[in-house]
Amino acid sequence: MARNHPPRPTTAIPRELSQLAFNGRVLQEARDETVPLVERLRFLGIFSSNQDEYYRVRVAALQRIQKITPSRRRDLDWDPSVLLADIQRQILRDQSIFLETYEALVRELEQHGIRIITEADLSPEQGEYVQDYFVRRVRPHLTPIMLERSGQTLNLDEREIYLGVRVVRSGRRRPMYAIVDIPTRSAGRFVRLPSVAGHTDVILLEDVIRYRLREIFSIFQVEAAEGYVLKITRDSGLDLDGSPKDSYLRKVEKSVKRRLTAALVRFVFDQAMPSDLLEALCRSLHIKDRSVLVPGGRHHNFKDFIRFPRLRSGLRYERWPTLGIPAIDRERSIMRAMRRRDILIQTPYQRFSYLIDLLREAAIDPKVTRISVTMYRVANNSGVVNALVNAARNGKKVTAVVELTARFDETTNIEFTDVLTREGVRVVFGPEDLKVHAKMGLIERRERGERALYGFLGTGNLNEDTGNLYADHFLLTTHEGICRDVARLFRVIRRPYETRDMEHLVVSPWTLRTTVEHLIHTEIARARRGEPASIEAKLNHLTQPDVVALLEEAAEAGVRIRLITRGTFSIPTENLPAKADFKAISILDRYLEHSRIFVFGNGGDPLYYCTSADWMPRNFDRRIEVAFPVYDKHIKDQLRQYLDLQWADNCKARKHDSAGRNERVPFSAPRRAAQESIYRLLAEQAETERAQFEKQRAAGAHSSSSVDDGRLAEPEAAQPEVQLTSSAASSSPASSRA
Repeated sequence: MARNHPPRPTTAIPRELSQLAFNGRVLQEARDETVPLVERLRFLGIFSSNQDEYYRVRVAALQRIQKITPSRRRDLDWDPSVLLADIQRQILRDQSIFLETYEALVRELEQHGIRIITEADLSPEQGEYVQDYFVRRVRPHLTPIMLERSGQTLNLDEREIYLGVRVVRSGRRRPMYAIVDIPTRSAGRFVRLPSVAGHTDVILLEDVIRYRLREIFSIFQVEAAEGYVLKITRDSGLDLDGSPKDSYLRKVEKSVKRRLTAALVRFVFDQAMPSDLLEALCRSLHIKDRSVLVPGGRHHNFKDFIRFPRLRSGLRYERWPTLGIPAIDRERSIMRAMRRRDILIQTPYQRFSYLIDLLREAAIDPKVTRISVTMYRVANNSGVVNALVNAARNGKKVTAVVELTARFDETTNIEFTDVLTREGVRVVFGPEDLKVHAKMGLIERRERGERALYGFLGTGNLNEDTGNLYADHFLLTTHEGICRDVARLFRVIRRPYETRDMEHLVVSPWTLRTTVEHLIHTEIARARRGEPASIEAKLNHLTQPDVVALLEEAAEAGVRIRLITRGTFSIPTENLPAKADFKAISILDRYLEHSRIFVFGNGGDPLYYCTSADWMPRNFDRRIEVAFPVYDKHIKDQLRQYLDLQWADNCKARKHDSAGRNERVPFSAPRRAAQESIYRLLAEQAETERAQFEKQRAAGAHSSSSVDDGRLAEPEAAQPEVQLTSSAASSSPASSRA
C-alpha cells in the first residue's frame, strides 16, 4: 500500500531517554510499599539488570556514533554527546535513588527478622561458619591478579563482579594492588548464617571474601587488606563481518567471542574506593574516558537479588495457581479442541504448557507428517526442543527456524542448533540481513487423504521460563487461510525468493509498516469527515518516527487514541492539542506486560490484530514479524475485556509524558489492578465454562465419540521423550527484552 502523503516532521522523544523513564518505573515498584518486601528487592534486581543491558546496547551504540566524524553525523536527530551527557545525569540521579531504596529495604528486612550483614557484624559463631565456608566453597576458586606490571591489560568478564584490593605490607610504603574474582556461579551470592532464634542472617559472598582477605595474600607480610567491589560493562554489538568462507553460524560464533574483549562502556566501583587503587585499575583497564566511571555503593550486580532466597513467608507475592482452559481440558487431543474452534491462550494466567503439549502430541501422532517452528528465545531445558527432537526420531519432517542473533541468547541458540542438527531436524537461519522475530508454528496432518493444517501464532517466545512471567497471547487456529499463510511464510524464510503475498497475515519488512500507516490514515480520514474513528494499541515500544508523526496527526484530527506502551514511548504529549481525545499509559506489575495488540475502529466493525512486532524501526524494517488478524468473535470479546481491564487500572498504571515523570493514574475506590482483575475474570470464566461442560456431560449432550469426525486418530505408542539441557547461562529475568 502506498503512503497517502509523506509524514510531517516530528520532535519525537529520544528512545534512549524514554528507556530510562521505563527503568524509572521499575525503580518505583521497588519503592512501592504495597509491593511485598522481597518482591521490592527483586525489582531492584530487575532495575540493575535493565541498566546493565542499557549500557551494553544503547550507551555503547551512542559511543560508537560519537566517534564518527561530525560531517557524517549531520542527518542524526540528536547530538550523541549531548544525549550521553543527559543519560549520565539521569543515571546518576537514579543510582542515588537506588542506593537509598536498597538501604531502606535492608532496614525493613530487619524489622521482619532478616539481616543482610557484613563481615564487620559477624558473631564469633558466625565467624567460624564463614571461615569454614570460605575454605570449603570459596578459596579453591580464587586466584588474584596482581596489578604490578606496566602496560598490563586486564581482561575482565562483564558477567562477573570483582574485588579491587589494596594491600599494605609491613615495612613497605607503597601498597600492592590486585583483582579478585568473586565466584558467585560456583559458591552462590547469598550465604545463610547460623542465627539466633526468630532471626535469619545473610551475608553476601564478597563480604565472605573480605572477611578472609588477608589470608589470600598470606605469602606477604600483610598489615592491612581492603577490598572494594567493581563491575564492568562492554559493548554488546555483534560484528558479523568475516571471511567469505565463514558460514553464518561461524560468523555469529566469532562475534560472540569478540564481545568478551569489546570496548568498555561502564566501570562501576564502590565510591569508597581509595583514589590510588582506582587509578591503578584505570591504568590496567586502559580507561582514558572518565565518563565511563560510575561511582556506586558497597555492592554491585544487584540482578542477583532477583533470586533472593526465600527466608520468610508473607514477603513474596501470593501465588496465583495457573488456570486451565476447559475447551482444551475436556478433550484428549489439543488438535481436536482446535478443530472445534480457535483458542486464545493468555499466559501466564493460563497454562503455557499447552503449547509444549501440542508439539508433544504432534510428535507422536502417526498422521502428523511435518512440524515447523520458529525459535527466537527458548528455555535452557526446552520442552520445544525436546518435542522437535522426538518428532524427528518418530519420522516427522521437522523444521526449526533458529534466530542465532537473538541478543544475549546467541550461545544458547548455537548450542541448540547443534543438538537439533544432530537429531535430524532441519535448522534454518533465515536471511542474514533480517532477524526472524515472528512467533509461530505449523503442524501438517493427513486426514482422509488430504492435508490439514494446525497453526499457532503468538506475541511472545516459545520459552517456558519466561512463559511463567511474561503476559502474552497465543492463538491456536485451524483457519485455512491463516494456516496457508503461515505455511507460505515458512517457505519464504527458507527460500527468500518465494512470493511474499499473504492473504491474511501482515508481515514485516514487506507489508506491516505500510498496513499500519494505511489504517491510521483511514481513521484520520473518517475523523475529518465527522465519523467515529479510533486507534488502540498495546505495545512494548513505540518509537517509529513516521508512526509517531501520524499518531500526532490523528490526535489533532479528532481520532480517539488509546495507547498502552510498557517501555519506550516517543510521542511528545505536550505538543498535542488540549482537545485531543488521547490517552497513553504504561502498566508495571508482577508480570511483564509483553503482548502486542492493535485495534482500529474501522467504522464500527473493529479490526483486531495480535503481533510479535512493536512499532519501532527495527520491527518494521529489519525483522521478519507477523501481525495476525483475529476473526473469531469470542476471542475478539476476550481481547476487548483484557484491554478494558488494563484501562481500568488505578494501581499500577502510569501516564506517559514528555518529561518522563511517570505519574500514576489517579486512584479512586474501588482498587483495580489490571493483572489481578484479568486473573479473576479468567478464573471465573473457566469455572463457568467447566460447569457448563459438566452439565452437558451429565445430560448426555456431549461425548467425545459423538463429535469425532474420524479425522483425529488416537496417538500410537512412540519412543520415550528425551530431556535435553543447554549449558548456556540461566535465562534472563523479566526485563525490557522481546
